[in-house]
Amino acid sequence: MRRLNYLLILLSIAIMAKATDYRTERIFIAPTGSEYRPGDSITVVGQIVATDSVKTPFSRYLYVEIFDRKDSVLLRKKLRSNGQGQFMARLQASPIWEPDIYYLRAYTNWMQNTEPEFHYYRNLKIGNSLIDSEI
Repeated sequence: MRRLNYLLILLSIAIMAKATDYRTERIFIAPTGSEYRPGDSITVVGQIVATDSVKTPFSRYLYVEIFDRKDSVLLRKKLRSNGQGQFMARLQASPIWEPDIYYLRAYTNWMQNTEPEFHYYRNLKIGNSLIDSEI
């Protein structure tokens, strides 16, 4: 009887280990420019990539945000990718944003279960060229 219990416990552990989903994703984004003025349209193209043996990404939706040095989210957009994980979006920089360095962040709901270091980050310069040297 003890052996049967022991085998059942081992079998249930093996089944739970198989059921655990360890899929991970990465997001790659390429903004079309490196410097923008307040009020400009920021076009980004990118792709969600599965980092395991699955060929297509798990997530169909992602969130793209622009935030400032104080970690205040100024703009958040929910995007839908196609079947291969590709997406494109236009983000509108507000004309009232001060010239400064802002940050572009992208993540999926699935990625929210991981550390923020796994989210996509990129610096965005928004401001006049004359002011950029002071930033």
